[in-house]
Amino acid sequence: MTKSGSRLQRKILFIMVPLLLVAAILLGAYDYYKSMKIQQAELLENVKNLATMTALITKGETIEKIQTREEFNTIFFRELQNQLSQIRQHNNLKQGSVRILRRKGMNTEIVVTDQNYNAIGLSFDFWTEMNPAFDGQLSGKYLSKDGRNLVAGIAPVLNADLTPVAILIIEKEVNQTYAGLLDFFVAPAIASVFLILCLFWVVNSQGRKINKRIYWFTENLERVKNGQKLSLEESDAYLNELVPVLTNLEVELKGYAENRQEREKIQKQITALLRTVNAAAEGDFTQKAAVTADTLGALADSFNLMVSDLSALIRDAKNSADQVSSSTRNILNNIEMMSRGAADQAAKTEDISQSAKEMAELITNTNQNAHRAAEAAQKAKTVAEDGSEILKKSITGMHIINNSVSEAARQVGILRENSTRIGEISDFIRELSSRTNLLALNASIEAARAGEAGRGFSLVVEEIRNLADRANKSAVEISDLISDIQNGISKTVRAIEKGTNEVSQGTELVDKAGDTFREILGTVDISTKSVVDISAATQEQTKFSKDIVSALEKIAGIAKETAENAKLSREAASNLEALSKTLNQAVEKFRLAH
Repeated sequence: MTKSGSRLQRKILFIMVPLLLVAAILLGAYDYYKSMKIQQAELLENVKNLATMTALITKGETIEKIQTREEFNTIFFRELQNQLSQIRQHNNLKQGSVRILRRKGMNTEIVVTDQNYNAIGLSFDFWTEMNPAFDGQLSGKYLSKDGRNLVAGIAPVLNADLTPVAILIIEKEVNQTYAGLLDFFVAPAIASVFLILCLFWVVNSQGRKINKRIYWFTENLERVKNGQKLSLEESDAYLNELVPVLTNLEVELKGYAENRQEREKIQKQITALLRTVNAAAEGDFTQKAAVTADTLGALADSFNLMVSDLSALIRDAKNSADQVSSSTRNILNNIEMMSRGAADQAAKTEDISQSAKEMAELITNTNQNAHRAAEAAQKAKTVAEDGSEILKKSITGMHIINNSVSEAARQVGILRENSTRIGEISDFIRELSSRTNLLALNASIEAARAGEAGRGFSLVVEEIRNLADRANKSAVEISDLISDIQNGISKTVRAIEKGTNEVSQGTELVDKAGDTFREILGTVDISTKSVVDISAATQEQTKFSKDIVSALEKIAGIAKETAENAKLSREAASNLEALSKTLNQAVEKFRLAH
């Protein structure tokens, strides 16, 4: 094999083989990286869904009961711990964990874990991804711990009022086994090996032919130069067209051996042809062998034809390298544009996701305010109902008071009539005592006339007159008392009449207040229903907004992954462009005839 042929083969193989191997490695690495990213994303979604389902079946009231380490031996704590342990066993979380945390200052503390030991109140880290869960939203996290890659799903644990009281974290190890890594390189490797073998076969077969031609020319020219017989093997059938020429050349050289001048001329032609062949062996294909009319000219013409074919082959290789470089440059530009577009899309998606998160927080706050307004409206309704009941009792009491006052007025009227009759009786007693006193006076006069015989009668008359005076005084006192009673009764009657009027007016006002209170109660009932409907609507909006935020986060993740993949493709295209430039530089070392 000649130096030029072997050098050309080595350069072509040295450039193309690493190029194909690098392309195969890059394709396999890209497929493996993309597959691992997809597997991690799917595993994170599964863990987040598992955390959501576990949080839904966990009662927030039970979490609120667990405050001290003494609750470790309670029934409700054991049931909760067994529940977490079963979740871990049934979902193949041997290299993971399940725990419930709650906020404690700037950190968190453990409430319960899936392990059978007392971890209540132990301090735990605080992750940024925990904030959405403490606000009632689902989140996830990639993390590394003790040299292991894990994914964590974080879900809120709600109480009966749908208020987050703790968070539930499920961690699962990402099994990054490299057993299947070879599968991603098998297809590119097989294709690369096939292309390398094809390239080696083409270069070797074509190079062998070219090398054989050059070697045959060189050897036989040396033979001709030294006056030896030409050497031609049976397998060199493609050189049969040169055999008659070389044979005739050999005969002519022997025939003109005596002619020194002719031999020197031929010697010079052979030397010039050898210089041209050596130049071609060094990579200079610009020189042409001089074609003369003699037999050696046919050999030079065949050599020139061979150099022309070899130049065409190298020129085709150079053109192919230029086309590869141009295509790679276009691909690189397209990938650059795609990378910038993906980066812009990721940035805009993050902005939209942030706005959606703010909107979700606003809707969540609105939902909480609506929930509090519904509770306040419900309390107002309860108070209004209690007030209505009290007002009903007040109306009943006012009617009872009105009836009692009316009855009292009637009894006072009767008392007034009786006091009047007592006054009349007192006047009669006074008149009777006055007449009795007058009668006693007349009797005493008659007794005085009777002298000694009427003395005993005069004592009786005196006693009667004393009784009459006492009766008169008692009648006067009774009359005064009756007068005072009648004055008091008159005042009482006027007060009762006034009270009756005021009670009647109060009863009317209470009746009107009752009607107004019933209207207020109806309005409060309508307002309560409206606020409850608003609270339900805002709760539904909160759910939709959370779904929107989750979808935008997934889109942002895909956009980031696209940008990263575009970056890898850009690096691969840059390497391919560099290799094509290297091939072009290697080919340019050959000087070709135009």
